[in-house]
Amino acid sequence: MTVLTALDRCDRCPAAAAYRASLLVDSPPYDVPTPTLDLCGHHWRKNGPAMTEQGWVVIAGNPEVFATELEGTPS
Repeated sequence: MTVLTALDRCDRCPAAAAYRASLLVDSPPYDVPTPTLDLCGHHWRKNGPAMTEQGWVVIAGNPEVFATELEGTPS
């Protein structure tokens, strides 16, 4: 998995990105760019379940933010 850094920012707010999600495209045309979104922990928790149901998958993450979230500290 690709590691996100402090330079990667959420596409919805100025927070550090914790997750990079990509929409899986399993039908032609396959040469169309796959949409991706960088989201902070807050925006992933808010939108992740619905995005997952629509076919979005996490393709990259920020281990520093994962550790913070596991401790229960808001991102």
